[in-house]
Amino acid sequence: MIATATTGTGFKGCLSYVQKEHEKNLSEEEKPELISKNNIYGDTQKMSSQMHFLANENSRVSRPVLHVAVSFHKDEKLSPENAQKAVNAVLKEVGVDKENNQYLLMKHNDAKHEHYHAVINKVGLDGKNLNTSYIVNRLQVACDKVEKEQGLRRTEGRTVVYDPTNEKGYRFLNKEEKAVVAEKKRETLSRDKDRKISDEKNHIKAKVSEALKDHGINTPEKLKNALGKEAIETKFMQNKNGICGISFRYNNQSHKGSALGYKWNNINNKLYSNQKLTSMKLTPEEKKEIQFKDDYNKAIRTVINEHGSAFRNGNLNPDTDKIFMQNGFKKEEEKFVFERENQKITVSEKPFDFAKEEVSKQYEAFKEREREYNQLMSTAPQKKPLFFGKKEVEKANSELLGKQLLTGKPEFRPGNYGLNGIDFHVNSTTIQQKAREEQMSQHRLKLDGIEGERRNKIGRGIGR
Repeated sequence: MIATATTGTGFKGCLSYVQKEHEKNLSEEEKPELISKNNIYGDTQKMSSQMHFLANENSRVSRPVLHVAVSFHKDEKLSPENAQKAVNAVLKEVGVDKENNQYLLMKHNDAKHEHYHAVINKVGLDGKNLNTSYIVNRLQVACDKVEKEQGLRRTEGRTVVYDPTNEKGYRFLNKEEKAVVAEKKRETLSRDKDRKISDEKNHIKAKVSEALKDHGINTPEKLKNALGKEAIETKFMQNKNGICGISFRYNNQSHKGSALGYKWNNINNKLYSNQKLTSMKLTPEEKKEIQFKDDYNKAIRTVINEHGSAFRNGNLNPDTDKIFMQNGFKKEEEKFVFERENQKITVSEKPFDFAKEEVSKQYEAFKEREREYNQLMSTAPQKKPLFFGKKEVEKANSELLGKQLLTGKPEFRPGNYGLNGIDFHVNSTTIQQKAREEQMSQHRLKLDGIEGERRNKIGRGIGR
């Protein structure tokens, strides 16, 4: 949880901003949500007038508007009640009194992470000014305290933290702790960047592989258009001989084809192969066989992707029977059958049972990490003794708070669970046969060329 604050002079502009009155094209889901009005009523103009009227009671306050924004981590899923409880607790920690202060609290829904905005009149009903000195540091302490007391996801990187053992109730990180936080931040940024790049590469590789398996994609332009539909921009490098390289851009990040295992020569060979297949004469039975294998490969990829999606969303036991049947398979004992006319392909149920077992093991390991995390976060600092052992307890409490600050909340991210589309892919016998025939034809042409060159040499009197 992160909180920021600014002060100003204009209530109307700030009230209008947090209600997003200036944005007219928001969908119903994106529109801000009113959480509470405290000691004010009516529309923006009326609320502004009421706040100004009260603020004018204290002529020494030149900037009566306090705008506080509280954001939660995008992965923290809280009920509305718990989120509002946390926000109200933060506001209370910095002195906002429900009985004394006017404020408007709104929830914004136009971003991935949950966040709230409060517009507060610093001048209370008692005419006194709300103290906003060192508000940035005080908000850090308030968020740290609320996270700890309400068992929320801990936020890393704070320079000042809640410390109940300190007389002031907070403390600044020492030099060693700041160094640890800085290093942790660098590691996290690096790890997140590496994970993001890895995910992007895997996405591009999967989409390129899928596109090249479509025999209708047989030119560079068709490949570019197919990938463009997946938000992947394709760029070809050229020299005097034509295209000599390829790169892909996705999510504003470029990747060379060679770095993904797709050199231009390999892609060009596959496009050429697709050209040969679409240009060759095929019997109706051969066309049926190719189409059947293509349909099966698309169906099994969908089955695997739906299992992976279920695992990532926390469903450890997706309905495998239902997923297969929705994608054109039927169940026969412990196998799934993809069948059309006299063609049939069977898939064993066992790899999918194994995947569920593997994900369940990963989930158990995650729950153990989560228990350790909750135990760490629920551990309270020791009370300082009056006489002996005071320094030891202070050191232990400092180490505990430092560990709590740096330990991130565990997340369930199932890794490899044994389902890989390439393991279930079935090649067309027709295509394999045509490829072998093409290979033999090329080989014969090469031999004929060698033989022709030998005869020419003999005819010129060379090599006798």
